Amino acid sequence: MIDTRNREQQRPFDEEGLVAFLRSQPDIVAAYLFGSQATGRVHPGSDVDIAVLLDEDALPQTTGWGGPLLSRRLDLIAAAERFADCEVDVITLNNASPLLSFEVLRKGRLLYEGNRRERVEFEVQTGKNYADLLPMYDFFNKDLVTKIRKVGLSGRRHPIRKAADAGRLSKRANSISD
Repeated sequence: MIDTRNREQQRPFDEEGLVAFLRSQPDIVAAYLFGSQATGRVHPGSDVDIAVLLDEDALPQTTGWGGPLLSRRLDLIAAAERFADCEVDVITLNNASPLLSFEVLRKGRLLYEGNRRERVEFEVQTGKNYADLLPMYDFFNKDLVTKIRKVGLSGRRHPIRKAADAGRLSKRANSISD
């Protein structure tokens, strides 16, 4: 029977097949689905975002460019694409930033758990790292917002802001520019 549903209405990937594949990989500690697929905000053109935590001791030692984590990530992307009708992106949590790791845990969904103890240790450590770095993130975000308000996204000062700084605008125009 021919499936006449619109391609966008079809399930974008075979989650059960992907989980079965992940289960067959001894070096995967945990895998998470994140991004639009996990939040339910899928749209035409959405990809599948997967984050994996790998047991680095179980990885084959490679001598190629990028080392074993990159090599394994590329292998996982190629394998995961067999289960998707769209682009697949895989990140390795082993070398992801604390902010990205925390966002995966906060907004993502656990797909597969190969080693509960290591997964929980990673999640606890990620929470601690994020909490330690949160004041720094807040400081730099506030500084960035202040700079954007001052000079805009182009990095150049706006003519109206220059005029306001030079005192050439009326009080009303000055209040509008703020």
